[in-house]
Amino acid sequence: MLAFFPALYPDEMLYSACARYHRRSGNLSIKATMKDLFGSTNASAVVDLPNRLNCLRRQLPVGTLTTVDRLIKENTLLPLYSPFLPRHRVDKMIAWMKGSTHGGGIHMAMGVMASGVPAPRYLRFCPECLAADESRYGEPYWHRSHQAAGALLCHRHEVWLCESDVPTAAPQNKHAFVAAPVPNGKYLPQPYERYFLHCREITRSVAWLLSHPETESPGFFFLRKKYLHHLRQMDLASYSGRVAQRELLERFIAHYGDCFLAQIHCRINIDSQDNWLNSIVRKPRKASHPLRHILLIHFLGTGLEEFFCTSIPESRPFGRGPWPCLNPAVSHYRQALVRRCVITRNCETGEPVGHFYCSCGFNYARTGPDRERSDKFRRGKSLKSVRRGRRN
Repeated sequence: MLAFFPALYPDEMLYSACARYHRRSGNLSIKATMKDLFGSTNASAVVDLPNRLNCLRRQLPVGTLTTVDRLIKENTLLPLYSPFLPRHRVDKMIAWMKGSTHGGGIHMAMGVMASGVPAPRYLRFCPECLAADESRYGEPYWHRSHQAAGALLCHRHEVWLCESDVPTAAPQNKHAFVAAPVPNGKYLPQPYERYFLHCREITRSVAWLLSHPETESPGFFFLRKKYLHHLRQMDLASYSGRVAQRELLERFIAHYGDCFLAQIHCRINIDSQDNWLNSIVRKPRKASHPLRHILLIHFLGTGLEEFFCTSIPESRPFGRGPWPCLNPAVSHYRQALVRRCVITRNCETGEPVGHFYCSCGFNYARTGPDRERSDKFRRGKSLKSVRRGRRN
């Protein structure tokens, strides 16, 4: 059992606390520190998703109040991934982090390594956080929110992060905990400056996920259902769930810019049916990187809190109005001017029936739900109506 272990600071990586322990312990070798903390000289210094945490908890001094579950939620990057994974897979990740000796398997099983979004190559820091931490705590530390892929700004100070010279996953750093500060640091590439607002959205979303580790994993079905709901509001999906893939891709790329997407490893090949955006909005068979979910959620005009914490409103089988007037005798024929729609149900089939009332006096009804975007121009039976001031 350890004689001491540093108290963890707000937003601190567990890796950082282990590095501070090594610096204070007086150990002459990192292997001695690995033995102290994890009971094995072969343990690895993992930045994002460490393992052997049950062993670490048993080594902590008497009176330490923290639990393994709390360490995972507050001092690792798992809360960034868990809302976008099935619950059973999250449980498997937690079990591996508590006791597995094969850290690489965690990343493989989660799908992170195959996502195409690489983890940051070097530990990052905010120069203003570094100064503030030294002033408040007497020492700086590695912040968790600065180490997420796609997080290029500090969410507190809104300044560009600096890249240290401490590699996150290199053979020479596999068994080493390196404490902050690091004298050599450089700002991340300045081409990001023109995309400041997008970067700020991503950074704030990462911070929200990390500060709300209780956010449950709703599963792939819920995620797709939520995405389809918002896509319908943008007229990019039908009631039946068919997505206007080409238009979605074009509007998504126009929103973010191809250059920005390429810089954050989220570029889309619009001519490929297997691009990552299509994969997310289809019936998903595999996990996608959290950064890509964040990009899609913001494109849909919502935020992380609203997305996860609000229920899906009642569906609209005929989409959002106004709807087209289908009176061929008027000049506004097929123009979206109908604002009143009353929905009933067919008593035999249960299908929705929309009754559309135009201010010109032309009324019609048709059976739904809309499965194609062209269905809005399909007229069923005409109701008793007035056309150009004359009653039929």
